[in-house]
Amino acid sequence: MTFICFIRFVQYTAVIGGNSNMPGCFKPFSDEHSVILQYSTDGGIHWQTLHTLDYTSYKTPRPDYIRLPQEARTPSTKIRWWQPLPLDNTRSPPTWALDNIYIGNIYHQNKLV
Repeated sequence: MTFICFIRFVQYTAVIGGNSNMPGCFKPFSDEHSVILQYSTDGGIHWQTLHTLDYTSYKTPRPDYIRLPQEARTPSTKIRWWQPLPLDNTRSPPTWALDNIYIGNIYHQNKLV
């Protein structure tokens, strides 16, 4: 007998930008400064958006608990946080940070092999 675990949620703390004039540490001020949480079930060929970390809501560290949709609960699901390149390529986007990442698999299904 083997156990197959399926992830059911992603939990983390995130912050975007800072309070400095240093490159990357400025306060975010545009939609393009948001960070996107995505998942893939086909090895990273296609990505589906799970949650957008809106730049207005993550100016200070904020915890999130995001449930995965049923179609994302596979043994091979990949998770990524992604920030698109800015439209203005003369200025870098604000830095962002993640901490206390936990990808939960509290659901266990028994399977005979």
